[in-house]
Amino acid sequence: MRRFGIALLLGLFFVGGVAAMADDAPPDAAVVRKQIDELIAAAPNHRATLGRLHAAMALSISFGAPAWNAHDHEGCADFYIKTGESLVSAFAAKDNATAPARKVLDNLKSALDKVKQSNDVEANAWTMRFVFDKTGALLSSEADRSARMMALGLEVMGRSQFDDAVDAFSEAVDSLHELEGEPLEEIPLECRFTPLVQADALFARKHYKEAAAAVEEGLRFCPDVPDKDVDLSKHFADPAVYKLLLEDLRDAAEKNPKDAGIQMLTGYQLYFTGQKEKAKPFFEKTLELEPRDAGAKRMMEQYDPNHKAPAAPADPQPQA
Repeated sequence: MRRFGIALLLGLFFVGGVAAMADDAPPDAAVVRKQIDELIAAAPNHRATLGRLHAAMALSISFGAPAWNAHDHEGCADFYIKTGESLVSAFAAKDNATAPARKVLDNLKSALDKVKQSNDVEANAWTMRFVFDKTGALLSSEADRSARMMALGLEVMGRSQFDDAVDAFSEAVDSLHELEGEPLEEIPLECRFTPLVQADALFARKHYKEAAAAVEEGLRFCPDVPDKDVDLSKHFADPAVYKLLLEDLRDAAEKNPKDAGIQMLTGYQLYFTGQKEKAKPFFEKTLELEPRDAGAKRMMEQYDPNHKAPAAPADPQPQA
């Protein structure tokens, strides 16, 4: 996540910011425009988040910044305006944006109305860039909120205040969702990890289905976690409490052999408490029940890097 401070203050002397020096050549405009269009088209449920809007704006800046610094002020302004128009048009429907993203889209509309009334190319570029930078600042605020809520959740989790931990982690995950659309590497790790700690808190409350869903989401945001040395039991102040919870989860998995979520969660808990071989059958069972389960596929790669999940069953053919 791009942080804002002295570097941004200095960067404002250039519409492109400090990252774009005067001798940088602009990238191919058509290539960058295609990347922006693809990013917009890839929005899940065609719904804008702050992260997706900011990612499109960052791509726009990757062209506009060096164009400006190469003294092509008109090219910079036109590219920024086109990006604003594309975003406003793509997410025009009321339900096609989160509340924070809708505010940004409203800001873009106002900026576009303003530049339509102006022939001052340089002023128009600055008008659009202000909205882009404001969006980045809002995004940083969401990242900070997510990290702070995660820290609070871990604090109360350490006191076995599991309900409060669920509350804090849920807030953290809400902010994480607002960051979606940004390149994964741009989202701070402490934010991306929040669904996994949320899963632990939900597991502690025996909300197994919700915990399993949180694990799946966490592995999507942190695909390298299976490669790490993690001990989930350390999130629990009392080892005896964790032992009882794990026993209850294993009992639930035995009683619900066709529940892919519970199977996945059991494997996950075993794997990250040093019981990797005992975990493997649960991941295999998950994939038997849900061949497309991304989390289980990722976990099975730890046992066999060339692992291929079973093919999904074909859709039933209509009878003549």
